[in-house]
Amino acid sequence: MLDLKKLQRLNQLKYRDTRYEVVLVNSSGTEIYLVAYTARRGKMALVNAIRNVFEHVDRIARVADETKITTKYIQINPNWRVAYSGRTERQAITEGEHPKV
Repeated sequence: MLDLKKLQRLNQLKYRDTRYEVVLVNSSGTEIYLVAYTARRGKMALVNAIRNVFEHVDRIARVADETKITTKYIQINPNWRVAYSGRTERQAITEGEHPKV
């Protein structure tokens, strides 16, 4: 069942383009944090999403000096990566959002 706040957020998305959920996830998949929602998918969209909240991501995961960047994820250290979750913003709202970084 959706509460009033979720219904209002879903109503605001009604005529907007689909946005995809970008998350910070540990290697075991037990800790997941919301980084951002992005309208585009690809390497530059991931880089831009992490750039806006870099300090918060670094506080949680301690970004290494060298990172591996692909079209599907950014490996920021051996234990953490930033990736697309496979959900849209609408799905995330209805299923339950992850805590923000």
